[in-house]
Amino acid sequence: MVITGGTSVLPPPLVGQGAAREIVLLADIFEAAVAQRLGLLHRLVEPERLDTEVLALTDKRLLNRLLETELERAFQNEIGAIMRCFGTADAHEATVAFREKRPPVFQGG
Repeated sequence: MVITGGTSVLPPPLVGQGAAREIVLLADIFEAAVAQRLGLLHRLVEPERLDTEVLALTDKRLLNRLLETELERAFQNEIGAIMRCFGTADAHEATVAFREKRPPVFQGG
């Protein structure tokens, strides 16, 4: 699993550390109503009202600079983690082995 898109920083303040870890590690798919109950969604809207609601929220400029700074830091940390994982000889071996339909032979690097 790869944690990207601010996943490392956004859920904990909304749902708490325990629920955030469960969401990230299990990667379960759940209904929108469950996400709202957990605090991940502010409101649910019908699909035909989505564009109108989004425009109303963006007009209010709800995002502030602090959140942008935290997200930028999270994105940089996530990119670093991804590069450490996928920039290794073992990652390359996994891709080649998958393509060749054989078990990978990992060397630990």
